[in-house]
Amino acid sequence: MGADPFAEVPLRFLIVDDSAAARATIRRAIELAGFTGHTFVEAANGPEALKISLQTPPDFVLCDWYMSPLNGLRVLQTARAQGSRVRFGFVSSDTSAETQQAAMTAGADFFLGKPYTSVELRAAFEKAGFQPTQVG
Repeated sequence: MGADPFAEVPLRFLIVDDSAAARATIRRAIELAGFTGHTFVEAANGPEALKISLQTPPDFVLCDWYMSPLNGLRVLQTARAQGSRVRFGFVSSDTSAETQQAAMTAGADFFLGKPYTSVELRAAFEKAGFQPTQVG
């Protein structure tokens, strides 16, 4: 796969979930997956995530599926409609085949069912082309 182009540059992760506890859990899982020393930005809902993404595009978005007023699928679809090609992963308690297929069809890089381990998250990142990096 060659050298990781992000190895020396801090990544910017956007974590989107309507639960503050879930956002903290996702951040910790990312760090345990081997991504340390990076920037983490949080959004509590879809509109906030889109605003943040337009102002300062992240390198990767990790998003919950069920949120109001804009669910995760609509966040991804809206971002893509606006021309964003940001890497995008979902974490959700809804692991139905239909939900996962909708996510992948919309352009998600991966879909993880809750609960998940940092090992599973690391594997999902690697499949999406992101290798664990430590900065700083």
